[in-house]
Amino acid sequence: MSIENNIQRMVELLTNIDNKMAALMQQDGAPAVMVDPAAPKPDVSPSPTPPPVTQQAPTATAVPFADNQGMINYVMAAYNELGPEKGGQIQNVMTQLGLTNINDTKQEQYEALYQGIEALKGA
Repeated sequence: MSIENNIQRMVELLTNIDNKMAALMQQDGAPAVMVDPAAPKPDVSPSPTPPPVTQQAPTATAVPFADNQGMINYVMAAYNELGPEKGGQIQNVMTQLGLTNINDTKQEQYEALYQGIEALKGA
């Protein structure tokens, strides 16, 4: 497979995940934001990698969520706010924390995840 095919497949998978997350959020009474598969595809050219997220000693920074569902809602809202190109960098933040699936995030990682995503918002 070429890199273009790999990237296209990743876009399709992310769209599918986004649609499934929106359906789950809708079940919880949260407003749903569905991705139109016919919408123009995002520019998949390489983007700068955000600085690495390092795990730090706990600080007084409070995260706006306390459980897995709240964390997922926050990440989805951040992705929607950042858009597909910049929001896709959330995966880089997760990778730096040793995560491949958002559902594997432990409570002790919430603050680092939150700080990494907030850094993307400020960039």
